[in-house]
Amino acid sequence: MANRVVHMKFFNKTSERLVLDRSGTTENHHSHWDCLPETIPPESSSFLVIVGTPMKSIEGTIAFDAKTEIDDISRTCIRARICCPYLAGRNEFRLYPLKPEAVYVNSFRSRAGKGDWQDNSIASSSSSISIEYTIEYATSRCRFQLVEITAKSDYPVRNSRDELVIGTHHLWRSDSAADWADDNRGSYAPNVFAYEPNSPVAEAGHLKVTIQPLDSELIGAEVVVHGSIDGIRTLQTDNFYIKTTDNVTVPAYVIDPVCSNGPFDVNADIVWSMELCQSLRGVLAVGPHETPLELYWLGKIIHPNPPGGVPIELLRAAFGESSLDGTIKGNATEVSSQTDSSGWNAAMT
Repeated sequence: MANRVVHMKFFNKTSERLVLDRSGTTENHHSHWDCLPETIPPESSSFLVIVGTPMKSIEGTIAFDAKTEIDDISRTCIRARICCPYLAGRNEFRLYPLKPEAVYVNSFRSRAGKGDWQDNSIASSSSSISIEYTIEYATSRCRFQLVEITAKSDYPVRNSRDELVIGTHHLWRSDSAADWADDNRGSYAPNVFAYEPNSPVAEAGHLKVTIQPLDSELIGAEVVVHGSIDGIRTLQTDNFYIKTTDNVTVPAYVIDPVCSNGPFDVNADIVWSMELCQSLRGVLAVGPHETPLELYWLGKIIHPNPPGGVPIELLRAAFGESSLDGTIKGNATEVSSQTDSSGWNAAMT
């Protein structure tokens, strides 16, 4: 009498490699894994075979961890159980849900002998079964909300409403989203970072961006938040993990320039978005997520420091009307030579 056998083909449709977890891979006394790959590369497939002795049941579990090439961290754990009783009971192929649900989904189909394929079900009884398993990225979109943006201004600034902006302050809040844009140009909450020329811009300061994940499926997902001008990324956070659906605050840094030989600014409406790092799929922004930001990086020593704060009109005049164009092109707008002759502007450089 021929051995009982289950043929499996694993389709890995992700950019991670699937690494066999020996501790989670088992078989009963009457079964053994005859074909078991140690690794299934990204965007590929591999065969697995479990064989049982005649007139005995097949039972086993299979376990893989999805890992990227750059580290050894498991992004998700694949767990499946196969059971084919000899007499009493029904055949079973059980898949355990993948986490995070916002990133991965899995499915299978099977057939008995040379019969028809059945999606997500297995023939109730047969001594020869074929199973095709697939892991891929989820296509359904989860949601997040932009809550607020704060920063610390190293120098006091007098905005166009004659209000003093100083220290740690809000640059934008979702509950008053329409109140931050300056009708003249820029924002009513400008921010000035003290910057040492030719040093890393990230060391001069950053924004603090607060978001709220709106779907529990995002828990465990690795994400990145970025702000763009006309589709070009200008500000970005480091990658981080969603641990709960509570608010999370992360630092965001200007992408370009990495360093500058003089003062520069970013003065534009920034559109914020979130992206899942593994699948590169966007997370849907719910509610306002476009923010007017007026940011300046100036020399660490300003003299003389105008009493009552630096007038915003002086900063805008120094950087000119080309600020937005310069930012979009990915080159920081520096103070023009036409304004270097004034005592205060000369000191900025």
